[in-house]
Amino acid sequence: MLGRRVIVAIVGIPLIIAIIYLGKIPFSLLVALIILLSLVEFYRLIMLLDIKANMTLGLFFGATMPAAALFYGLNGMVIWLTAAIFIDLLNSFVSGGKIISLAATFLGIIYIGLFLSYLILIYKLPSGRLFVVFTLLATWITDTSAYGVGRLIGKRPLAVKISPNKTIEGTVGAVIVNMAIFALLKWVPFFNLWQRLLFAFIISIFSILGDLVESAFKREAKVKDSGTLIPGHGGFLDRFDSLIFTGVAAYFFIRLFGG
Repeated sequence: MLGRRVIVAIVGIPLIIAIIYLGKIPFSLLVALIILLSLVEFYRLIMLLDIKANMTLGLFFGATMPAAALFYGLNGMVIWLTAAIFIDLLNSFVSGGKIISLAATFLGIIYIGLFLSYLILIYKLPSGRLFVVFTLLATWITDTSAYGVGRLIGKRPLAVKISPNKTIEGTVGAVIVNMAIFALLKWVPFFNLWQRLLFAFIISIFSILGDLVESAFKREAKVKDSGTLIPGHGGFLDRFDSLIFTGVAAYFFIRLFGG
């Protein structure tokens, strides 16, 4: 499994970075594809809980959220989300849908569509391409370090009821490794040493939180992975669960300190 994870990383990471530098449209299309595939997996998890969300509506508004972010920014995202809620409410009223199904549809659009679209907002900031790369880098470092340190010395579970394989040692190790690497990255735009350390720390915390949230969904649905599309990683939601939260955290951090 570890070998497949490494192969996917060797192929996938340079490909994603190349798409980032191709321009706003290719990157936005990539984010839209990730959202679409992650939402399919999310709504399938919901179905395992005997909750029938409006998948068609959720996929449409979720996958088009990056376009709202690209062309109209944060205001566009809010307007598009409002439109999604209004239409879903109207559809539920007409079809007599259950409140829990309505809520599940909303959750997918917000949790995956809205949150991942913050990467587009980061991209549009000054030095946005670099900020996106560093956000991805900090997230990947946390994910890889937590996995590696946890396997090496992990003993105490971090959240035994949610994800018993995640350990306190792995979590602490991931934060330390991430901060150590970002302490050396002197060319991060606009950030001084203390801001780089704080950025790495915050991204690590939100990365781990994002992982735990998705693990809670999977545990509730009684499945190991959200899908099987990415060898060694499971599904798209498994691979990008941390980024769902770190993109939001990075955007507001950058607006506060750098962009």
